Amino acid sequence: MVHTYDLETSFTLSWRNWAWGIERMVLDAVSNHLPHDAKGTRVDVSFRQGDDIVDFREYDPSKPVDEILMEDDGCGYSARRLMLALSGKDHMDASVGQFGEGLKLVSTTALRLGQGITFHSKNWHASPFTIDGTLDAQDYKQLCFHVRENGEHIEGSRTVFDNPSADLIKEVLQLPEKVLAFAGDYEVLYEAKPLSMIFTHHMISIPMDFTDVSVESYDQAFTYVAKELQETHSMPSVMKGFSSESPKPASRILNLGQEDNRRVFVKGVYVQRATSLFDYDLAVDLPPDRHFVNERTLLDEIEIMLKSCSNANIVDTILDAAHDKPDFDYFEFKAFSQSRKPEVVRGLASRSTHTYEMDSSPLNKILFSKGERENIWAGRFKEKYGEQAVLASNVELENTDAGLMGYTVIRLNDHVSTYLEQQGVTSASNIEVKTNYKWLPLDTLTETEQRYISTLDEVHRLGFSEEDSDPNIEFRVYEGLYTETGREIDSSLGVCQWRDGEKTIVGLKQSQLQGDFVDFLTSYLHEVTHAVTKAGDGDRRFVDYAFRGWAHMVAQQIDLGKTET
Repeated sequence: MVHTYDLETSFTLSWRNWAWGIERMVLDAVSNHLPHDAKGTRVDVSFRQGDDIVDFREYDPSKPVDEILMEDDGCGYSARRLMLALSGKDHMDASVGQFGEGLKLVSTTALRLGQGITFHSKNWHASPFTIDGTLDAQDYKQLCFHVRENGEHIEGSRTVFDNPSADLIKEVLQLPEKVLAFAGDYEVLYEAKPLSMIFTHHMISIPMDFTDVSVESYDQAFTYVAKELQETHSMPSVMKGFSSESPKPASRILNLGQEDNRRVFVKGVYVQRATSLFDYDLAVDLPPDRHFVNERTLLDEIEIMLKSCSNANIVDTILDAAHDKPDFDYFEFKAFSQSRKPEVVRGLASRSTHTYEMDSSPLNKILFSKGERENIWAGRFKEKYGEQAVLASNVELENTDAGLMGYTVIRLNDHVSTYLEQQGVTSASNIEVKTNYKWLPLDTLTETEQRYISTLDEVHRLGFSEEDSDPNIEFRVYEGLYTETGREIDSSLGVCQWRDGEKTIVGLKQSQLQGDFVDFLTSYLHEVTHAVTKAGDGDRRFVDYAFRGWAHMVAQQIDLGKTET
């Protein structure tokens, strides 16, 4: 017996209309029929043209389209879900829908566009309409559905657009560009297993110790970790929803073949354009309107994938871009920025009670393949640029030194360069450059410089006690401090070099003999104090001796026999 009735919702025609246009309507409508959302095995989109129903990719553009049909072979849903903001998918990580609003907002958008739409499932079908209302002097149009039950019975569910507009047909024809289920052949460059992404680093803190766990498959390991974390209430936010019944989907790095049209998908559905080297399909959550990915979430997910990546072609592509376009604003470069830390690492570390070392647990044999565990970035850098390649320093003189020493200096994007340095790639700033003082023969000094030196015996008599007035010191003068490549580098105004059993060298820079005499004495006395005490500037022995020398000099000027009492 046929039964008809109306359902009222709390949605109005203007609800979030700024975010929902024809593109969002089509993508959300088809998302409801994707296998993960519909709990089925297939999704079909077809056009009814006269008596023929054809796949939308094979339709005859010379004939009118009477209907657009979106169908699946899943479990279907009850008509009363149309009236509630209630999702049956909020526990399913792989599903696109999560909030229970999609069908309602698809309906309000269709009504605003004047587009007929009907929903079918099980033994019912429903069409949206509105009723006018006024509340506190504000007019509104309330979304309702007219439902007819006990008519045609179908398996799964179906969405039908009646007499579609040319714009709607055009939008549906773009589904291969916007829904991966219709994209045909595309290249999956890297697919990161969920737990592999979490345990990316060689040592990480986690809430429990899995050292003695015995597992035989990835699914077993996955299930065990999720179950233990859930039961101990230690689940990091990034792992919420992990379970054996609903495994978390994998984020992927893709190549869809259009370098000038890179895109970000979430769970197989287009979200936004990307300034990136690759396309991405991310297993992350979205805000209800699903029109953008939070940038921090986006970059965190990309960063973790790139750092755990085992695909040499991905690494090489990023290295090439980092070299050729170091200042470009690619997502991949921003993902390596040191101002950000992966959310997973923060989440795990904040709840940690045990330290997990990757090579200590049998879980590793399952959760990580060898390629995922070994960071390949340093190796690819050496393979591409050679064994003598080093990262450029921000100090050009250091790059010059490295080049003169036979190294190949490679300048890359700053963020990528910093990460490579963390992975063991040498930077020009870290190359040990030998330095030498250029000592000058004393007989080559000017008359003024010689006169300063001639005062040193008197300086020792006045400035030091009798036992220290003639220390075993060799005085020298140096022009400057030079690298082995011949470059002068900044140096102090004086130097003290001592070795056990050998004469101590006290040297002053030549410029100290050309300026104020007090400055000359200050530098000389400072270095001689090092020579006598064999102590550094911050050592108490150095400080005490300096004050003792000062006291000795003052004492020589005071005649105790003439002091008044």
